[in-house]
Amino acid sequence: MRMLCNFGYARGRCCWFPEQAGADAHRFSAWQEEGGALRVVWIVEREFEPVAHGEFHYDRVQWGAETSGSIIELQAQAFARSWMSRTAVELR
Repeated sequence: MRMLCNFGYARGRCCWFPEQAGADAHRFSAWQEEGGALRVVWIVEREFEPVAHGEFHYDRVQWGAETSGSIIELQAQAFARSWMSRTAVELR
């Protein structure tokens, strides 16, 4: 087995990983709630420990609404779209 940049945590192992990066990984999980709403929980990790966490709620009314534009929110939306495409859930 060879160590590559996409093999687990890349800090210190990959020449392209920025050492000044605040996080090593962003994790996302989704739960479908009653009425078709979707809850996305996120966790930011650094050196194998959580350093921040939160959640976003998406429903038919707010889906596609303006966001803060934060990286974590944009990634959560991309995760939600991917999750919905695999589970046949539609939020319009």
